[in-house]
Amino acid sequence: MSILILNVLPAHLANYQEWLQDSSEELYLFTDERIVDQFDGFAYKKGFVQYRDNGLVETEAVRLHQEKQFRAVIALDERDIERAARIREYLGLAGQGIESATAFRNKVRMKEIARRANLPVANFQVIPNALDLYSFIEANGFPIVVKPICGFGAVNTEVLRSWEDYDRFVEVGIPQDMMVESFVEGNMIQCDGLMVDGKIVFASVGKLVHSCLSFYDNEGVMITLISPDNPLFKKAMDFTTTTIQAFPVPRVSSFHCEMFVRQNGELVLCEIASRTAGAQVGESIRQAYGVHLDKAWTRLSLGLNEELPPLKNPKKLTGIYLIPKRSGILQSTIDQFPFNWVTEYNQRVTPGTVTRRSLSVVGTIGSVVFEADSEEQMEERIHKLLKYVREHITWGPVPE
Repeated sequence: MSILILNVLPAHLANYQEWLQDSSEELYLFTDERIVDQFDGFAYKKGFVQYRDNGLVETEAVRLHQEKQFRAVIALDERDIERAARIREYLGLAGQGIESATAFRNKVRMKEIARRANLPVANFQVIPNALDLYSFIEANGFPIVVKPICGFGAVNTEVLRSWEDYDRFVEVGIPQDMMVESFVEGNMIQCDGLMVDGKIVFASVGKLVHSCLSFYDNEGVMITLISPDNPLFKKAMDFTTTTIQAFPVPRVSSFHCEMFVRQNGELVLCEIASRTAGAQVGESIRQAYGVHLDKAWTRLSLGLNEELPPLKNPKKLTGIYLIPKRSGILQSTIDQFPFNWVTEYNQRVTPGTVTRRSLSVVGTIGSVVFEADSEEQMEERIHKLLKYVREHITWGPVPE
């Protein structure tokens, strides 16, 4: 028997050969043609042009199965999860099916399931046209959030706060497959981990100092882990457990659950996904707990042993900061931070580059992972980090 892997991640983030070195099964890889040469040691690999939308990925999987007899399909990326589910069901393979994949991917379906389970969610509605959005605003008021039903990373997500915002938004036409929901006032936290047979076997909890929507204010995204001793940790764990129990969960999966915390302490479900969080969250968890979520998810899905730490205090607290793009020409940037508590820094844009202000987490000029011994120390280091970024990353107007 053999394993089919659907992959869009670069090799340094998805080292399947190392993760599965104790497996005796042959590995077959389908990936984007732009990164296929990064991978070696597979029994077979194929790069596809326009991989994310290429229907030949599913077709070739079915054809190759006739010869190689796959026993499992592995997919870690948000947009590959539904594709893998279709392949599994077509071939009669075990693993996450279409119903489960859709429940965790389609935000309307997701919120319908949550509402039936009496989980708090914001009012929501599909908006195929301007009048549907208009009526929702009349019934619910401003502010509202408009976003793709199957989006990710806050791409094409926007907060409308007035009728002027509404006019501007609908004037250019509402994109297909969009939804609207009431804006929830409050902070955001997230619970990330692994679930097996519907039970959480590992989890961490983080708070968003700056959320994904902060990109609209050019603040970037800042997420820091909180200690299990923090009362909010258990509250988030309990809420996530209840949420998972309401969903058609796969036998094994990584998960990412986002919640709002109202001023009265009530938690409101934002979204839940059957995958590992992006934006370096997985790396911050690895540094804090010693758990590589994607590696553990892959191995457990294939029935391989993977040691997980008990639900206890991490070795250290970690945080991430995604530095946003601005409109203009980048004049100066940071080659290296002078802080020994910055454990990883990825610079993505060099001086002289002309960029446009980004409205989602996929548009950053760099990412930072940093650590602290306590939540109090974390707050101090956040201020130092942001101050250093403001002082050393500068932008100028684009020359005519």
